[in-house]
Amino acid sequence: MLFMNDVLVVRITRANGIVVVDVAGELDAGTSPRVVDAIGTAIRLAPNVVVVDTSELEFIDSGGRRALDRACRRAGAILVTGPAIERFDRLLARAA
Repeated sequence: MLFMNDVLVVRITRANGIVVVDVAGELDAGTSPRVVDAIGTAIRLAPNVVVVDTSELEFIDSGGRRALDRACRRAGAILVTGPAIERFDRLLARAA
């Protein structure tokens, strides 16, 4: 399953009881509904494990991060972070 626009690509794959939601591109408050919907779809596929892989994200803002965190918590998903999320978290830590 593929959800795509010009700035965000979300792909869902399923194998052996594991569903992976791959997120690539730019995640912000405007594009986050696609990711939330994809994680909801992953849950409905009745997997044993849901993995959200953000290693291909190039950009994330606070609205995108909040939506991603909430959706992962609700799904009990494993969040695999990538460079964009790690940079965002470091910026937040410095600002605190």
